[in-house]
Amino acid sequence: MPLCNERDALCLEMSEFQVTDRSVLILIDHCNEMKRQERHSRIITCFLFLVLGAIFILYTQTHSSLDSKHSKNELERRTGAYQQQIGTSPIAHLTALKSNLGDIKYLDWETTNGDAHLHAFNFSNNALIAPQDGHYLIYLQITYRMDVNFGCSSGSPVELKQQVFQRSDRYPEETLLLMALDSIDCSKSSRTSVYTSGVFSLKKGDELKVKAEHPMLIDWNEKKMFFGAFLI
Repeated sequence: MPLCNERDALCLEMSEFQVTDRSVLILIDHCNEMKRQERHSRIITCFLFLVLGAIFILYTQTHSSLDSKHSKNELERRTGAYQQQIGTSPIAHLTALKSNLGDIKYLDWETTNGDAHLHAFNFSNNALIAPQDGHYLIYLQITYRMDVNFGCSSGSPVELKQQVFQRSDRYPEETLLLMALDSIDCSKSSRTSVYTSGVFSLKKGDELKVKAEHPMLIDWNEKKMFFGAFLI
């Protein structure tokens, strides 16, 4: 009887040990499974971040490319429209003519050389002739510099006046459109530029002429003396 009891006790202890060992193994397997799932979750999360980052970069580059293309197309459209407008609209830019010396009533102008150009306008007898009815911006600049041969007293300013006149078959007298006044000192180094401009309604065939006092004091340089008009 005692021998059987000892065997039963030993069998019970071994059975309990086996049960405990199985529980530990199950726990270990469970921990390993949780670690595997955690690694999988991290891998999936990293993959999703990479995908989202790639999508964001692709979207940014595509959007930037579209904006750049749109801006380029808009610039080309505006530039083309401006060039088309310049190419078809009447425009005239006249510059200094060096032969403009002596006692003259109206200033003569260069029409083809250097910066000077005419498109649709005509120029005849010192007059710029409007090619069609419309509103025109007219401008005039003349630069003056004191001449040593000009007779004036030191300290006494010389009055300057320049005018743009309109001559039309509709009126018997010429019409003053623009006038600018200034003065220049009699000292040798004196120099001044006088500019004026304005918008006026002209009819086809109307003439524009320029008068300026003291032509001897004018600086006959195309960058400093010019006269023009364009349809707006």
